[in-house]
Amino acid sequence: MISLHINYTDKTIREMRMTTEQLLAMRTIDGFGDATVMRLARYAEHLDANGCETEKDLTGFINICLGIGMVPRCRRKSVSINEVKWACETARQIMAESEWLGMEVISFQDSRYPKRLLNTIDENGRRDVPVIIHCKGNIAITDMPCVAIIGTQHPTPEGVVAGRHLGRLFAENGIAVISGLAVGCDTAGHRGALAADKGKTIAVLPNGLDIIFPPSNALLAKEILDNGGLLISEQPVGVIADKSRLVTRDRIQTALSDAVVVIQTGVGGGTFHAAMSTLKSGKPLFCVKYTDRAVTFDDNVRGNELLVRRGGRYLTSIDAFAMVRGCVGCLKHNGGNTL
Repeated sequence: MISLHINYTDKTIREMRMTTEQLLAMRTIDGFGDATVMRLARYAEHLDANGCETEKDLTGFINICLGIGMVPRCRRKSVSINEVKWACETARQIMAESEWLGMEVISFQDSRYPKRLLNTIDENGRRDVPVIIHCKGNIAITDMPCVAIIGTQHPTPEGVVAGRHLGRLFAENGIAVISGLAVGCDTAGHRGALAADKGKTIAVLPNGLDIIFPPSNALLAKEILDNGGLLISEQPVGVIADKSRLVTRDRIQTALSDAVVVIQTGVGGGTFHAAMSTLKSGKPLFCVKYTDRAVTFDDNVRGNELLVRRGGRYLTSIDAFAMVRGCVGCLKHNGGNTL
């Protein structure tokens, strides 16, 4: 049986850590989001406990926590043993399939978990740390200086050029380029990074890593991995992308980055979620400025000016390198590149 005797003052207190499989299981329970699972896991760390060695133990632990109000935002009042058994079996299947596909399932308690993600902020300024992440590739590059390149799926030709140029510029100077593998600006940023010698890039997906979304970028995903890059998602295998997952994905791009660059965006849309998350987190947000008025007033570019009004800064061809160097703090001057 699990003991829930709490003794915060005893320095010899035994720490109880949930396993990655248990955290993944709780995350699959209906009504349990990241905040709920994080709260339960943190609470467990402060218990003088023998551990949740069985599904019955885990069920009892969850129900006691729900009963004493440890997770006030959770709408659930209790969980059944059958529900927990199903969740644990689902977690075991996810872990097994992920391993078979060459993926890693990593919890926030794991030493390999990207440290930047522990400070994840959503677009409303609330802390929203992913409890579990799923990775394929070289997770060590999340420790590199990183810049996110984001924007519309329908860029002008000038936007494609800007995305490729900046992606290559950053990668050539030891900065990993982060984007979302979408068509348009994301693809341009990834492609620019891959064009650099030993350039590294990270794709943050809104779905399980057994699915490449969009399918048209399957070859790009392979090239990212072949060049020592990384695919990462908070969604387990088998989960497809939807509107809400596209939105929540954006905060991970921001959290992993030292700065975010918007190539082109309309007023509203997916890019705005990542941009607002950037501003709420206090990280630098740059928007590319175009000299051609026809480009500036394109429906898919108008958002750049609006984001600058809300706290972003323009990134021009003259000062692009110097501005981002100042924010990331580790680039070497390479002379006047222009967009």
